[in-house]
Amino acid sequence: MGATKNLAPKQRSIKCMCCQSSVSPSSTRVSSRAFEFIADVLVAARGRFYAVPGKGHELSVTVSTKTIADEIIVQAVYLGGVNILRSEDRDADVVDGPLRYRKLSPEELKHRLCAELVVPDRLLNLAFTPKSSADEEELLYPRYWTVRSA
Repeated sequence: MGATKNLAPKQRSIKCMCCQSSVSPSSTRVSSRAFEFIADVLVAARGRFYAVPGKGHELSVTVSTKTIADEIIVQAVYLGGVNILRSEDRDADVVDGPLRYRKLSPEELKHRLCAELVVPDRLLNLAFTPKSSADEEELLYPRYWTVRSA
């Protein structure tokens, strides 16, 4: 209670309630129900996600690469047979000038895809074509391109 000594009585009681409730055994049941509820609500927005967050669905993605001048370049990211890699600028029909790239390790690429696809790392199955690309130290990923759902 020493940390709450300088708080007003109302603030002190709220802080104490929060601390006590965060360790209660029933909170895990409430949390799982809350996550289920949130996942169900997100089903209505399923057009914005490739997989509904919170449902535990695995997502399989294939990263297609090509080698140009000893550089491994990410050409496409396939989900369900469809290339979902696109320019962040939705209005750009044609890319003006040469593409610019950022260097990413295969692990960094996986983390980026997880963030953009809103999928936990453990639920993203990532395959590379050709398979040897997964063993490379660096891949070139197009700058200002994304796999986020449009």
